[in-house]
Amino acid sequence: WHAASRSECSAQCGLGYRTVDIYCAKYSRLDGKTEKVDDSFCSNQPKPSNREKCSGECNTGGWRYSAWTECSKSCDGGSQRRRAICVNTRNDVLDDSKCIHQEKVTVQRCNEFACPQWKSGDWSECLVTCGKGHKHRQVWCHFGEDRLNDRMCDAAAKPVSMQTCQQPECASWQAGSWGQCSVTCGQGYQRRAVKCILGAYMSVVDDNDCNAATRPTDTQVSSCLHLCA
Repeated sequence: WHAASRSECSAQCGLGYRTVDIYCAKYSRLDGKTEKVDDSFCSNQPKPSNREKCSGECNTGGWRYSAWTECSKSCDGGSQRRRAICVNTRNDVLDDSKCIHQEKVTVQRCNEFACPQWKSGDWSECLVTCGKGHKHRQVWCHFGEDRLNDRMCDAAAKPVSMQTCQQPECASWQAGSWGQCSVTCGQGYQRRAVKCILGAYMSVVDDNDCNAATRPTDTQVSSCLHLCA
């Protein structure tokens, strides 16, 4: 009987078993070769078992890790990674298959707490009573009950704190031409009509609808054309 080959030991460390490929062979002294023949030629000898004990080298590996990378996000849950190589107790690098008995952990979650958020107050009234104006609101960065420096929140996501607003069209003053002098000679005065108007159709409205501070004067002192005798 000839043992041709043996499988790997079933145990990486300690007692295990392996299979042996056994066949009947004829050895030629003339050319020194072994030739496989039918098992019947070896029937006068008991056939050895094709299973034998073996012992693993106890040289199993373990993962050696690099340091974790920085977390991919500062909050709201990110991930970090590390490299892993399989080594034995002498720190020799082994094939990864030697470490399959251990879990390989190269990715983990990190910074899973919530990010600071922007908070907005209510909009103010429009700052003008007519025409185009602006309104404002407070916007601040907060975390829980705490108000933080704006740098702690994402600047790109900050809500606007000012926007335009449109009130009804403003009324405006319209002044007519000056009238004749109140006297025929010497110093007198002239008057003109001043009206508060609104819209494209120039509708006359109450003077209170126009800004009193910008009202044109409707009277001026004037010297008449002729000197008094």
